[in-house]
Amino acid sequence: MLNSSRSISSSFEQMESVNIKLTLFLFEEEGLIYSAGDNRLHLLNSLGMYVWLLLEDGLSKPEVLALCRKHSTTQSAEFIELIDELYLLFTNGYLPSDLDDQEEIWLQKIPPNSSETKHQGAYHKILDSNIVVTYCDQFSKKTIEPLLGVFIHTGQVFCDYLIDITIENEEYLIGINGFYFSWRIPKKKLAAVFNDRIRKLVLTQSDYFLASHAAVLAKGDKCLMMPAVSYSGKSTLSAALLSADYQYFSDEMAVIDKNRHARPVPLGIGLKNGSWGVLKSYMPQLAQLKEQQRWDGVPLKYVPVDDSIRHGVTRKPVSHLVFPKYEKSQKAELMPLSIPRTVYQLFEAGFTMQGEFSKKQVTELLGWVESVPAYQFKFSQLDEAIECLEAL
Repeated sequence: MLNSSRSISSSFEQMESVNIKLTLFLFEEEGLIYSAGDNRLHLLNSLGMYVWLLLEDGLSKPEVLALCRKHSTTQSAEFIELIDELYLLFTNGYLPSDLDDQEEIWLQKIPPNSSETKHQGAYHKILDSNIVVTYCDQFSKKTIEPLLGVFIHTGQVFCDYLIDITIENEEYLIGINGFYFSWRIPKKKLAAVFNDRIRKLVLTQSDYFLASHAAVLAKGDKCLMMPAVSYSGKSTLSAALLSADYQYFSDEMAVIDKNRHARPVPLGIGLKNGSWGVLKSYMPQLAQLKEQQRWDGVPLKYVPVDDSIRHGVTRKPVSHLVFPKYEKSQKAELMPLSIPRTVYQLFEAGFTMQGEFSKKQVTELLGWVESVPAYQFKFSQLDEAIECLEAL
């Protein structure tokens, strides 16, 4: 039997499970379960909610299965799998996961900058970090400097990160504050690896509410945050929106501050080879850029953010959450998402909040999502997609 219940907002309630590791966030026909066992959220659709409430009432798995069979016409393998999974979550308080929590262990290896001397000259200010990059040759300088162009400053500052690019046997190495990592980076992958590392590096030093794998673009009072998994068309759509006078904040990392405003992080725009042809008329400078490679070998080009590209300078509140998905021959269409579905899609795209993901953070996340209209956005033609988003 569910224990205490309290209304958090007009759209959902928070209820404590019989299992003390679990908390249920109950919406009209859907739910989210927060597990203190693995610090994760689990989505419940309407059938999942029915199954869960039966488990909370003390029914065994065979009893739940019998009741569900009586009220359902489908007896698919997915149906049985759902009950098995929810029963496991209910009894254990968590689900086994293949996720590698040590993926970003390299960040913990970086020592603080021990130099007490102020740096004099050019440096880069990205979010809340002051960074100085030194290069070993013209290739590394010409590859990386354009990605950081809009962040350049000159003056006397204490630096958070001194980054040193070196070369050994025609492969590049990256040292940060005197610690040299074992990564050996081929020429074609240097920009992609550096871009990925610098985003994660500056995030650790910044004061933020939420960071997500998402693009952010703004126009007037409109600020679109577009979280998505790879190959959804997110960066392609972002590049096309620049032709409609949108300001570029980011194509890979949305950083939302404690006031729920998006912060500009306009690093170079990475575009995979599948988008080069369709973006020819939107971004003609693509044709002149050198082909590089992503960390996994996929061909891509980086478009430097310079004076020819409108980019964000000041923070803006997110006005809409849009989850883009390219589908061949699909007419551009915005479909409203419920709060649980929105949170689930955020998890799919990937996001982080400061500190350990807790019940308090879940409540704060749901409160923010509740305040921002959210949509699933399917499209194929970029002109149609731009027109559709302009109507928001």
